[in-house]
Amino acid sequence: MKLRAQLIVVSLFALFLPWAGCSFIYEMESVLRSGQQDALAAFAGSVALLVEDRAAADALFAPTATPGQGIYFHTEKSIPIVDGYAEGGTESSMTLTTFSRASAADASLEAEYLGIVDTDEAYAFIRVVDPSIRYHNPAESELASGDHVVVAMGAVGDTRRYWLAPEAPGEFLARYRAGGAVSAEPRVRGVWRDNETGYQLELRFPKALLGERFGFAAVDGDDGDWAGSMAPRALPGRVVRTSDAITGMLTAYGREDLRLRVVDRDGWVIARAGKLMHDDDSQTRGIPGAWIVEMLYRAMMSEGDELADVDSATRARVDRSEVGSALAGQQAGAWYGIEQRRGAAVGSVALPLTVDQEVMGALVAEQSSGRILSLTNAAVMRLLVVTLLATFLISFGLVAYASLLSLRIRRLGRRVDAALTDDGQIASDFPAKWAGDEIGDLGRNFGSLLERMREYNDYLKSLASKLSHELRTPLAVVSSSLDNLAHEAMSDSGRQYARRARDGSERLSRILTAMSEASRVEQGIRSAEHERLDLAELLERNVESYRQAFGRAIDCQLPNTPVWIDGSPDLLAQMLDKLMDNAADFCPDHGRISFALTATDASCVILIDNEGPPLPAQMRGELFESMVSIRPAKQDEPHLGLGLTIVRLVAEFHGGEVRADDLSDGVRFTVVLPRCV
Repeated sequence: MKLRAQLIVVSLFALFLPWAGCSFIYEMESVLRSGQQDALAAFAGSVALLVEDRAAADALFAPTATPGQGIYFHTEKSIPIVDGYAEGGTESSMTLTTFSRASAADASLEAEYLGIVDTDEAYAFIRVVDPSIRYHNPAESELASGDHVVVAMGAVGDTRRYWLAPEAPGEFLARYRAGGAVSAEPRVRGVWRDNETGYQLELRFPKALLGERFGFAAVDGDDGDWAGSMAPRALPGRVVRTSDAITGMLTAYGREDLRLRVVDRDGWVIARAGKLMHDDDSQTRGIPGAWIVEMLYRAMMSEGDELADVDSATRARVDRSEVGSALAGQQAGAWYGIEQRRGAAVGSVALPLTVDQEVMGALVAEQSSGRILSLTNAAVMRLLVVTLLATFLISFGLVAYASLLSLRIRRLGRRVDAALTDDGQIASDFPAKWAGDEIGDLGRNFGSLLERMREYNDYLKSLASKLSHELRTPLAVVSSSLDNLAHEAMSDSGRQYARRARDGSERLSRILTAMSEASRVEQGIRSAEHERLDLAELLERNVESYRQAFGRAIDCQLPNTPVWIDGSPDLLAQMLDKLMDNAADFCPDHGRISFALTATDASCVILIDNEGPPLPAQMRGELFESMVSIRPAKQDEPHLGLGLTIVRLVAEFHGGEVRADDLSDGVRFTVVLPRCV
């Protein structure tokens, strides 16, 4: 990673500033919420005392024990149109009460219910889940022979049971039994519709018939199983409706962005007043991107508010945890998130309502956190603007500083690269003056290192010639002495010792010649001139001379057309000589040696194959390095490992490359050279 990128990453730690600020704002928001909930509890406590006094005086709560389940009826200005669909009207926005099946005989039987009353009439909607519908057949039963709904309603001690069992979908009249006879009740009429999961019906009847008790049971005509608020022949439960008296009291104490609800001991809402407001964002309204800031803040500060449908003004029952605690006699509170607006929440406080030392219900006070949310969002906006600006300035400063450092380091790198020339020489113009910081120290260290390397290279360049010059004089003395000694009378053992000394001096002379050969080749490469030549013709001439010099058959495969390259014929001939020497050294006496030349539009390839042992795996990557030899140690001829080094130097001088590969019965050397453009 570049230095500039590293410092940019380091500058990102400045983003902890807005995170820390948001954490502080979040804690302050929690404190404000706690204060709001305490104030709400104090206000609700005062209202609860007044409700308890009024309830005790006027007996506004229902009696403790009633048969069956209570049925809730919403109070509206008018009841819906009865058409069997329950869609598009007031009833479509209200929550249905679900009643599960009564037994395990039919696992799919389920019923949902909704009731509404106005000043004169009552309305009931019932939806039944039943995959198999069977309609009433009058021939089988006068009341109901198929799937039907039993409805019971009336005053305490004077309830009447009605059977809703049409012969087909559409309008119907309820039937009842009186004095052993079955009669139709024209005042109780409805519409039956089939749906995808079963059937549904709407019922309309006078409010006077409703009374204080109501219940229903959806009966499966196949097996007699049922689902509803009561058994088909049991007593109905009580009718739960809103209390006008308690509603009036709550309305008198209501205020903006506050909702008060009173529930009975079963959680049914019997009075409500007020409305929640969630859109108090006046401090951030009109600021571009404010919603993005709010979203980021809420994403960083994960909230633990439980999501709940607190906005529903038509919910008949409140079954939240704090209400359960209040009905058990303990004041409780909670916060609920709102799905419609991220970050908004509603604080809820529930207090028990006690009449004659008995908990008869609970008062639920709710208030949204809209104003707190607005203050929080405004603070977050200011915080993020300041901290992001600071982060930008810090990042800009670090990037500028990193750019300066990168410029100095790149300048040092270019000077180091320029100190090494294309021919491997070390230049002497590396700057000596640098700044006084760490980068300056690095530049001075590089300069010192390059100077020492240049001096060492100069020493190595002159080492071979110095050794050759210094050793050849004593070697000549030894050789001349051995020549003179050969003319003296010696014993047989003396002549043997003189012969061994002669062989040693000759080997030493060849070693000195090989030591200076590589340096002469490098000097020849630097002074060599390129010319246009036919590589095929050059290869043919050299192979012919190899046949005569080595006295063995050598195969040579050449193209029929000239292969023109731009190079030095002397250096190429020397490269071929070294490759031939290498092949002859490793090839058996009667083994095969072959030369081949192939050409493409861009390059030409020389292949030299010889039979013999494979390349040693441990030295495969070092074959073309100086002073590397893989010949047996006891070979008569001395080898310093300079032959293949010369091959590599010549190939690289011509812009090519050389490599060695194993064959099934030997070794192949491949030289790739570029062709003339």
